[in-house]
This record gives sequence, C-alpha cells and structure tokens, in this order.
Amino acid sequence: MCKQKNFSITTNRVAIHQQQGFSLVMVMMIMVVIALLVIAGAQVSNTEMRISTNNADQKYAKGLAERALLAGEDRVVLEALGGGTAGTAAATDETLLATNFPVGGNNGLYGYNNDTTAVVARTEPPLWEKDDIWTGTKSIEATDVRCAASAGCKHPRYIVEYLGTKDVDGEKDLRVFRVTARAWGENENSVSTVQSVIVAPSS
Repeated sequence: MCKQKNFSITTNRVAIHQQQGFSLVMVMMIMVVIALLVIAGAQVSNTEMRISTNNADQKYAKGLAERALLAGEDRVVLEALGGGTAGTAAATDETLLATNFPVGGNNGLYGYNNDTTAVVARTEPPLWEKDDIWTGTKSIEATDVRCAASAGCKHPRYIVEYLGTKDVDGEKDLRVFRVTARAWGENENSVSTVQSVIVAPSS
C-alpha cells in the first residue's frame, strides 16, 4: 500500500512540474507578442513623424517660392514695363526689350526666338526643367527672400521669360512675360516651383 502511495505522489509531482513548464512557455509567447506590438507601434509613429516633417518642409519651400515669385514679378515691372528708374522708362520699346531679354538669356532674363524656322529651339524642354538653370548666373537669386540658416540651405531663385506679343482674350498684341520661381526646403529634396504670367499692353 505504501509503495502505491509513493508512486501516486511521484506521478502528481511530475504533473505539477509539467504544468509549470507550460505556463512559462505561455508567458514567453505573450511577452514576444507584446514586444512585436511595441516595435510596430514605434515604426508607425516614426513614419508619421517623417511624413509630418516632410509636409512641413514642403510647405516651407512653397512659401519661399511664392515670395521669390513676387520678386520676379517686380523685376518685370522694373525691366520691361517702365516702372523703374528713368533708364527703364522706355522699356516698352522692342529694342530695349530685346536688349534686356536676349534669346540666349542674360542673368536670369530670357527672350523669345521669333524665327519661325528655328524648329529645334522650340523642341527643347522648358527652361525651368533644366537643372543647370537654377545655378550661377542663369537664374536670379531672390536676395530679399532668405531661407533658414541651416547646413546646405539654398536660397530661392527665379527666371523671367519674355514670350513676345500675343492675342489674349480678344485683345491683340499684348506683351506676355512668364516668371518661374523655385525654392528648396531645409531638406534639398523638398523642392517647390511656382509660375505666373504677366500680360501688359505693347504701347
């Protein structure tokens, strides 16, 4: 009888040890699941923060570009519409326009080619799509618009194109100018380009 009791007690002890081992496995599995949830939550939070930062930087770049565009529009008034000093009072003259806005460009000011045989020139991409336009003297730095003083920060720039005389909304021989401005955010991959068209009488 005693031997049977001992055997029964030993069996119960084994069963108890097996239950304790199963509980440990369950706890470990729960901890792994919780750890995975924490990691996933951290990644989602990090992604949302990056998206928010990029959106803010893009808006910042667009604000700079809009201000540079206004500077470009002021440049049109100064160089082309006789709104500047006495030296530009006769800017409505085609000869002066050709001087200020040569076909090949002059410090960010570009003219048009009225030669209808120049088919090759017309098939080139627009000026603002050429990367080298936004460096050096090919475009104009908006000196009154400064980006934040951070490493590698670029200041906004603009170009002005004289597109010649066109008929617009029933009015004939109106002078048309296109202003394109580009700005960069604190991250150089945040780029914003804006444009406006200015139409003025030819006389």
